[in-house]
Amino acid sequence: MKNKNFFFAIYKDYAENNKIAQLADNIDCLSCEILARPGVIRIECHGIREAWKRAKTLALNLKCTHLENMADNYKIIKLKT
Repeated sequence: MKNKNFFFAIYKDYAENNKIAQLADNIDCLSCEILARPGVIRIECHGIREAWKRAKTLALNLKCTHLENMADNYKIIKLKT
């Protein structure tokens, strides 16, 4: 099975003071308000399940409050911090 590229980025919701991580299969789907750190991270893996696990780990390590999945069916989850 060929690897697929996914893109991970973080933006800040200033109204709620939250950091929200995003996972997308197309870089054009990411928010235009991406934070400079860590910027856009390319995740190369076999499928959405593996990408979701990696994105969730990254989001928790970067102290994000939510994770949005825009690569499959849209879904947002609240992360336990």
